[in-house]
Amino acid sequence: MKKLLLGIGVTILSYQAVAQAVVAGVSPSTVQRNFEYGVQVYAGGWPGETDNGSWGFNGSGLNFNTPGNYILDTLVMMDDSLSDNNLPGLGGFPQTQDGCYPSAPGQYTGKVVLVRRNTCPFSQKVYWAQQSGAIAVLVMNRIEMGGSNDGEAIFNMSASDTMGVNSTIPAAFLKFSDGDALYQALQQGTVKVFLGNKMGAFGNDLGAQVDAMIIPDQASRPTILAQNGTEFSFAPGIQFVNYGSNVQTNVTVRAKVVGPGATEVYNETVEIPTVNPTDTIPVFNGNTYGLPVFELSNYPVGEYTLTYTLEGAADEDSSDNSFSSTFSITDSLLSLANFDAASGGPLFDYFPRAYDDGYKSCMSFKDANASKIKLNGVQFAISADSDSLLASSEVQIHIYEWNDADVTLSAGAITDLNEIYTSSWYPDTAVYSNEELVSINLDQQVTLLDDQQYLFCLETFTGAPAFPYDYTINYGGNVGVYDQIVSPIYIDNAGSNEDRWYKAGWSSYAAPAFGFNVVDATSSAGIADLSTVEGLVFPNPAKDVLNFRFNEAGDAQVTITDISGKVAAVNTISVVEGKSNMNIATLADGMYIVNVAFANGKSAKFNVIKK
Repeated sequence: MKKLLLGIGVTILSYQAVAQAVVAGVSPSTVQRNFEYGVQVYAGGWPGETDNGSWGFNGSGLNFNTPGNYILDTLVMMDDSLSDNNLPGLGGFPQTQDGCYPSAPGQYTGKVVLVRRNTCPFSQKVYWAQQSGAIAVLVMNRIEMGGSNDGEAIFNMSASDTMGVNSTIPAAFLKFSDGDALYQALQQGTVKVFLGNKMGAFGNDLGAQVDAMIIPDQASRPTILAQNGTEFSFAPGIQFVNYGSNVQTNVTVRAKVVGPGATEVYNETVEIPTVNPTDTIPVFNGNTYGLPVFELSNYPVGEYTLTYTLEGAADEDSSDNSFSSTFSITDSLLSLANFDAASGGPLFDYFPRAYDDGYKSCMSFKDANASKIKLNGVQFAISADSDSLLASSEVQIHIYEWNDADVTLSAGAITDLNEIYTSSWYPDTAVYSNEELVSINLDQQVTLLDDQQYLFCLETFTGAPAFPYDYTINYGGNVGVYDQIVSPIYIDNAGSNEDRWYKAGWSSYAAPAFGFNVVDATSSAGIADLSTVEGLVFPNPAKDVLNFRFNEAGDAQVTITDISGKVAAVNTISVVEGKSNMNIATLADGMYIVNVAFANGKSAKFNVIKK
């Protein structure tokens, strides 16, 4: 997928205005926006791609690496009606829209053709459209592939036949929702689209990208961690470019947040006096131009909409002048994904998978007030190609303390993980349906430490189940500006020595769509004895060392007894910043009761297996 990454700096954060190739709807207004897209492998004329002579559009005379090279023309739907193949295709649409056979000569002269993915190789679709006069092709993804939502533009197109070398017009691959928006617009009238390099294409043209804006670190944040501005705040920001050939003056960048009940809770602007052609202007806190921090004295539960707008300048392409993203303050859900009010859980629209290998899907978390919550349950969905594969699936839930010195995207590998919780879930197909949201309680409530970096992960051990992701949100600005890791994955390559972490995950900007139900760690509700300390002991079963985590500090006496009540070990530990440990290597294998008594009279008790 074609993306421009934001450059990472210390105080000045920006990326260079490089050859900017976009695929966008121009008219009507329902499609007027930039689309996410993939391109042909070895396409040559697209920025970042090379041409190996077998697949590309070097023969078309176009090069989207060159400023001002573009196509702006009318879109038509593929209809290879000469093929006699009018059988329904995937989704119930006629296979004539798949573009796998010749169309009438000259049928698409001077037009951009929209074609469905479905059957036959990509290059075959492009070739036959080209033979009928098309100047470009947009291939729209399908939503059903192997039983899972596969509607995203997440990969490039490859040629699997000899038609690739003869396909010389540009082609781009769109996610289903964008392709379907174009299709629906075509049912109402004329549609115009833009493919190519925006730089210098118009006289007046300011623009930005959805992955150039800053959004909150969590799209779903529990109210316990958002009592006021000291607990939850963020610095809005966006980066924009003058793609036009004219100097722009007095450009206004506006950030607005509308909260629950359509109440405007933030509306701030910054004005840039002069923006020269090709200039890239970073509007981020701490730069020459920046917006005030967003912080409220209190946060009502509900959905908030953050919108960035470029204002005050004539613009011949307004499709990239406004961008919005939502976030929610929730009763109890913590997630990087958007909150789905209908289900009460995380929103998901896509299930990527490793197919042949098991993998972990993870979300990163760190908060200065993390000790205020306890993780009580987890919500997620899984997708499998059949009920039998679904029935044989196992999902493990892992919570790790992530202790690498540098946990940014550009740093080294993920190596220092300390697991503090794990449990398993097995779907009962008698009550669980494929891709259904499920909410399960954890075996024990998990306490967290302030300012500790964590990874929360779901794991599968085969390629059968896939975990959900939210592609309606875009953390690209956070990744580019703050080097933030959003959703790393770990691929288990079937026992090979190639098992490894991928810190950018399937996509560095999309969110893993699972979340944790949290409860207030400071509440006494459900606690019979207020002298009880909430904590964790791990691993369990343990071999040599027991690790402790408490929302408490100071010295404590640990008394370990076997199930008959006989004292097996006594030791004193010092709990510093909520952490301590004790060596139990000399204990015989078996089950023990671990009693921890603090000097202030508070205590905790755990059942532990030594093996």
